[in-house]
Amino acid sequence: MLYYKKKSKKMSEIKPALQKLTELNMTVKTVPELKELYELIKLYLNNDKQIDICIPLVETNRVLRGSLEIDETKPTWIKIECLA
Repeated sequence: MLYYKKKSKKMSEIKPALQKLTELNMTVKTVPELKELYELIKLYLNNDKQIDICIPLVETNRVLRGSLEIDETKPTWIKIECLA
């Protein structure tokens, strides 16, 4: 049986990742590709739909990967990977 996360739980799981991006000085102004991430997060918060993230950050040779999970038993995560 699938137990859906409440909106408050979703927000609390995403907040640390967004704070880390800000800490790394990664904003929509400095990294335009983040706009896509924010649009996916908005979609995730307003719907009960699991979303996989794969956003290339071309200028920095990195990629944002993650999974925005709706199942209460699965963690939501976002990370930055360096492309070698």
